[in-house]
Amino acid sequence: MLPDNELLRRYSADRSESAFAELVRRHAPLVYAAAARQLNGDTDLARDVAQVVFADLARKAGTLLDRSSLAGWLYTSARFAAAKLVRTERRRQTREQEASLMEPAPLPPAVTADSGALEPLLAAALHELDESDREAVLLRCCEGVDFKSLGRCLGISDDAARKRVARALERLRAFFEARGVPSSEGALLAALGGVAALHCPADLQAAIVSAAVASLLPAAAPAASGLASLAGLKTALALTAAVVALGGLAVWQRGAMERLRRENASLSDQLAVAAADAQERAAAAKRAQAEELARLQQEHAELLRLRGEVTRLREAQRAAAAAPPPEAPAYDPDAAVATQQITIEARFVQAPGTLLKKLSADSLGLDVTGTGVTAILTDDQRRTFIKALEQGTGVAVLAAPRVTTLHNRATTVSSGQADATDAAVVLGPSLELLPLISPDLSTVTLQSEARLTERLPPATGGPEPGPLRQTTISGKAVLRDGETLVLCQRIGAGAAGSSSAAAGTDTLLVLATPVLIDPAGNRLHPGAPAPAPAGTEQARQR
Repeated sequence: MLPDNELLRRYSADRSESAFAELVRRHAPLVYAAAARQLNGDTDLARDVAQVVFADLARKAGTLLDRSSLAGWLYTSARFAAAKLVRTERRRQTREQEASLMEPAPLPPAVTADSGALEPLLAAALHELDESDREAVLLRCCEGVDFKSLGRCLGISDDAARKRVARALERLRAFFEARGVPSSEGALLAALGGVAALHCPADLQAAIVSAAVASLLPAAAPAASGLASLAGLKTALALTAAVVALGGLAVWQRGAMERLRRENASLSDQLAVAAADAQERAAAAKRAQAEELARLQQEHAELLRLRGEVTRLREAQRAAAAAPPPEAPAYDPDAAVATQQITIEARFVQAPGTLLKKLSADSLGLDVTGTGVTAILTDDQRRTFIKALEQGTGVAVLAAPRVTTLHNRATTVSSGQADATDAAVVLGPSLELLPLISPDLSTVTLQSEARLTERLPPATGGPEPGPLRQTTISGKAVLRDGETLVLCQRIGAGAAGSSSAAAGTDTLLVLATPVLIDPAGNRLHPGAPAPAPAGTEQARQR
């Protein structure tokens, strides 16, 4: 297949109708379809535009010999010729409306191929392409030229032709995306295929060739007289084609003016909307800039504040490092003792004196049945003795109260209750204590006075209440933490005003155990104290 410039050269040099007819056959469908799309599907006006374009090609044949392909030039010429006809029709309709003061009847709706949302902008998109890219897309997608022929026509390799077409399609897609029209490669190919989808009538091609050849006959008439008649015939054909073209233009002008007016109004509306959008975007951008400036100013102020805070903290750190370390407060043993807590557990037991003597001798190896402070027991001794008491006959545990106090603070451990006949009298056992803790928190000096108050039955058996009997035990001893003080007194022997005959045979036994504790209530010295050596109890009692 000869390239376009070779065919055009033959026509320009030899006036070869066959060469020009081949050019028309190749590109007339593209020109016709492009004109029809530009003219909203008006096929009659599209025929006129096609004839005008190819007539222009015949006149400019000598200046286009450097082009290997004419598809791009013909497509652009068809677009410009159609636009010129549209403007002419608009002016004509304006004059007619001004003259008749009547709105012309609307033209029938244009019939176009359904090419989707890309159709309205396709001509503008192709116009935005480079000439080389537009040439490649039109030959490949509109005229169906294969890549091998396309490369040969454009003077490049097959791969280069393929890449050029792909690049042109990508630029078309970007053009549509920038205008909010989504597109894909398939949609682009379908729309471009629709550019030449309209069937170009065969008689149109013949008319184009005749008109184009005839338009140049006067300049190429031979000097020989034998060709004069042929030249006259071609001139007549050219005049006929011109008359037909002018008639087509006249017909086209009657309907194109209104269409152009509607298009102008639509474009005006689009421009107004675009201007409003631009103003809105500018206002939004200005607001965003103001907000960003305010945010940056706020962050700058916060940065300055933080820097000042860091400077202040560093100065305070340096001052603290330069200052001499504070002296530790001197240890005050009296203050430590004054706040030391101590729990005192008391146990009041009433038992026969003989049984008590036997139990203490068997379990402790001691005699605790004397008067006053009779013994100091370790924790193990206390447990053993209490267990023996619980198993003895005639033994009664009167009370087992507990109290928590401080150093040198008198306290009373009592489990008594008010007398039924005299509310001021409290019956039952009580123990008054004054603990004195040593500075090293190892021993407790315990001053104690135990008392058992009882109401005896009346002597005469009358309604009068019987006399009171009070048993009192006093003592003082130095105890290690957790040791037990044992106080013993025969019941009734220490009562005020009581006679020896009223004194009973039972013995009041009081066990008092001081335990040092921490603020959480745990023992300050968890380990049990070691057993006291022989003779230590008597020494501490004295």
